[in-house]
Amino acid sequence: MLHKLNFNDENSGVVVFDKVAVNGDGASDAYVFLQRTVQNNLPNCAGCMVTWNYEKFLVDADGRAFARYYPAASPLDMEADIERLLADAGR
Repeated sequence: MLHKLNFNDENSGVVVFDKVAVNGDGASDAYVFLQRTVQNNLPNCAGCMVTWNYEKFLVDADGRAFARYYPAASPLDMEADIERLLADAGR
């Protein structure tokens, strides 16, 4: 059972995080979905590839991609969008 697993044990056989492709033919389904469905809030980036590590996607309570942020964006740059989604979810 999950509560009995030791996630700190390298030999547990449980993969909590794993490297995945984010662009191209072998891209993870999650990233394909995010890139195709997110609002186009980035200039010149309608369905563009993930540019680098730490690119951020904000997903609403219903699992819809809401916004995308460049890697250099601070989490504070996302604050207004997060507050908007939290307010919408509380309705």
